[in-house]
Amino acid sequence: MPSVVTLPHTLPSNQQQLLQGLEDSGEQVFARTVAANYGFRISNRWDRTAKNVAEDLASTGKDFQNCTIDSLEQLVDRVIISANHHYSVYELSQIDAVSVRQALSAIVGQPQNNQYSQHYPAKVDFDSTPNTPTGHFLCKVVDMGDGFACIFSSVEKEAPIGFRSSVNSMILSQFFHTVFVPHKKDRYEVRISDKAPARYLEEHATSINNEFINTIGEQGVKFRRTSINFYNCIKSYFSDQASGRIAHAVLTTDQDSKDAELKSLRNRDYCARSQQVVDTKNNFDYICRAILIRKPYLGNTLGEIDISFFPHKNVWEANQCWTIQVKKPQTSTALNSIITDAITRS
Repeated sequence: MPSVVTLPHTLPSNQQQLLQGLEDSGEQVFARTVAANYGFRISNRWDRTAKNVAEDLASTGKDFQNCTIDSLEQLVDRVIISANHHYSVYELSQIDAVSVRQALSAIVGQPQNNQYSQHYPAKVDFDSTPNTPTGHFLCKVVDMGDGFACIFSSVEKEAPIGFRSSVNSMILSQFFHTVFVPHKKDRYEVRISDKAPARYLEEHATSINNEFINTIGEQGVKFRRTSINFYNCIKSYFSDQASGRIAHAVLTTDQDSKDAELKSLRNRDYCARSQQVVDTKNNFDYICRAILIRKPYLGNTLGEIDISFFPHKNVWEANQCWTIQVKKPQTSTALNSIITDAITRS
């Protein structure tokens, strides 16, 4: 575990810190979707949102009776752990799943001894905070009602792209990742934020998983896990007309040939299943190797959930796909159903 540094200045009030965390998430549109479950009014401008939330908290009207600091904290946590992530999923035995949940239950709400935890859900202002360490830090363990969330902060230091590394040119970046353990499923999900550049995704997934294992191990619990391979999901979803429309598909052949992309991300009437790829020269058969599915939100809303399986071609050729990407799930129930369905098809 990297060394930690004591916070050098007084933190803002809880309400201000929560609102700062919501703004730092950069997920204003998704926050409005989540806020519908809590009663808060999220505007399309952060300054207006801060004013709305202050009024919602102070209101005695029946429409705002659920608007409390606790529910605001749940809202912010839910946005951070659910918005846009790459998911690596691990199955547990029933006995191990019970032990893992018991271990997490024992440390829910315990303060973590690092400055990133003290700032959470806001991010650290690196310009005004000296001696900030890099690495992966546990910020919070929280019971979200449907499962336990272990929220980690990952901090990287590197030179800007196109510049040589030097002391003066190095910049720091911070990302929130999550390990989620459902109450009613024998699995856990390593959720790596899409905010992290692609070059970090695999390393962060491994590191956060190790941090989670160490966290559980500190409670005296060891467990076995089985990684879910989503390779079969690609063919299954491509063939299943009822699983959602395909906004983007990549097709290839078993031979050495170029990929064919079928894609229309703006047209809500488009589905790649209606298209056909034909090799007029060699008569190679094209099969789907990567897929982006869009499913509409329930109710009177235009939102859609993105579900993607996009392994590197070399990984797919080895019959492997270790992650599923989900963007802006409407509810935690919808997200749980997506993961469960993908596991069933794997």
